[in-house]
Amino acid sequence: EIIILTMSRDQGGIGMGLGTDANGRVIVTDLLDGGAAAEFGVWKGDVVLQVDSHPVATVAEAKNRILGELGTFVQLKVFRPSQGEERRISVMRKRAAAHLPTVPSVASISANRGLIEQNSADAAPDPQLMFAAHRHAAPPLAA
Repeated sequence: EIIILTMSRDQGGIGMGLGTDANGRVIVTDLLDGGAAAEFGVWKGDVVLQVDSHPVATVAEAKNRILGELGTFVQLKVFRPSQGEERRISVMRKRAAAHLPTVPSVASISANRGLIEQNSADAAPDPQLMFAAHRHAAPPLAA
């Protein structure tokens, strides 16, 4: 299965990277300098429990709920392990303040799943990259 996440010109994000911890929980892995998440109080290492009152179980689900119309707010419920407490944080969706690469990145999730993330709102996924991702995700051919 291939998951493709793109952002249209009318969409904004909050400037944070997401991943999973050893327990499979969605966590904040990175904060963009000058990004809305850092500005509104999200910390690296926060565990994302809910986005707009919807529980999230996967990175793709969290990202799809976080992306939205520029200038609108997204409500996060996070658990902050360093303080042992849950917090609700409201973050305004913005256009990325930093210059993001236009080259998509690929990460293997498992033997039959892949993730393609594209950081440019203006470019379509590279056809060669899509071919390689589909080929990687396909089951092996019988000998």
